[in-house]
Amino acid sequence: INKSVKYFMHDLTKKFTRKYTYDIVISNLVLFNISDLESVIKNISKIIKPGGRFIFSLLHPCFSITNEQCANLNSIGYKGGKIIFDISRSYKSDYTYQRDYVFKKDLTYYHRPIENYVKELCANGFLIDSLSEPVLELNQIYENKYYHQHYLPRFLIIGAQKL
Repeated sequence: INKSVKYFMHDLTKKFTRKYTYDIVISNLVLFNISDLESVIKNISKIIKPGGRFIFSLLHPCFSITNEQCANLNSIGYKGGKIIFDISRSYKSDYTYQRDYVFKKDLTYYHRPIENYVKELCANGFLIDSLSEPVLELNQIYENKYYHQHYLPRFLIIGAQKL
């Protein structure tokens, strides 16, 4: 373990009480589980040094689906080369949904369009300097049994520098 690296746990919606500032803050698959995005970005902005970086990943908001939509995936039909899929909400709307991806119990997710994350970053003195939507390479896609599930990006990774 690197002794010069400081690790701690904290409720991101609350102000940080420690007087440290940091070169980098990394949030992996967390922000979409927190209802108050504005407070989180504001609090993180206050503890990052100028020139420091905030890097975070999300489930890609373009492809967030509710339990009801997930059940609908099981009955997808193909007609004339088109996929039939019932979309119950607009991508542009904020909404809350429940899924049981990993822990076999419902977790709350807060769907937000990408522009909401960009707006909060810019409002709190960040400059976005990287954005990635990773997908498998074509040869990897076809090696997987459910290749249609790997064609589109599942994740979004954003890197921002504190001005």
